[in-house]
Amino acid sequence: MERFITQCTSRVRKQFPAIWEVYFFKGDPGSHVIETALGKIGVGICFDSHLAAIARLMQEQPVDLVLMPHSYPMAEKPSRVVSERDITRSKRILQEMAPLYARLLGVPAVLVNKSGPWASPVPRSLLPKPGPSRFPGLSTIADADGTIEAQLGDEEGISVAEVTLDPSRKRHAKLPQYSRWIYPGPAGREVLGVVEWMGRRWYERSAERREKALAMSSAPSPFPGVTSLHATFLSPAATCAAPAVAASSSSGDPACA
Repeated sequence: MERFITQCTSRVRKQFPAIWEVYFFKGDPGSHVIETALGKIGVGICFDSHLAAIARLMQEQPVDLVLMPHSYPMAEKPSRVVSERDITRSKRILQEMAPLYARLLGVPAVLVNKSGPWASPVPRSLLPKPGPSRFPGLSTIADADGTIEAQLGDEEGISVAEVTLDPSRKRHAKLPQYSRWIYPGPAGREVLGVVEWMGRRWYERSAERREKALAMSSAPSPFPGVTSLHATFLSPAATCAAPAVAASSSSGDPACA
């Protein structure tokens, strides 16, 4: 199969910080689509992918492929605040996210998540301090009909699968919405919105945060002369079949291409 490399320049940022993230950065309502010779690639970063608003945006574009890089930990075992049912549901959400997007939009979808232990201090909030947690991996490649072509477990690794990019398979039906989510869930998850509201208020009022932001913005760039982010995609010529790669890593950001 003849292949060619095309280089694009774009940047996708997270639009909806989740839970404690709102204490540390603001969301950016910029584009979630990268134009490439392969087609329009929609990118939903972690929690963004779980929201109906982002799914609608990708449908309206419409995208040809969805990438969902995640940094998604979950409790290792039940506790007084996390039940076995909660853990099972969180795992199922990750396992089913890529095929859900594929079925709703009619395009291939790739979800990538970290693997390994997670431990981090968190701001004080309405939520209790999390117990021992792990990144469960579960990186997944789904074809446009929702078929899971490859899925890792909780191990670190790489999966490769072939998916089909076919515009005739795209779907344009009205997407479901459950409060702000793209999938149903317990009523208790609505408390997360209150925690995020409190975090945004703290972020806006924090003098320490403003001082650090000003210091960082006035510091010399570690990459002088670099003003944009470059991504390289490998795609086949004159065909609608394309390879998709999913990787689970125990360190650093998850990667997919």
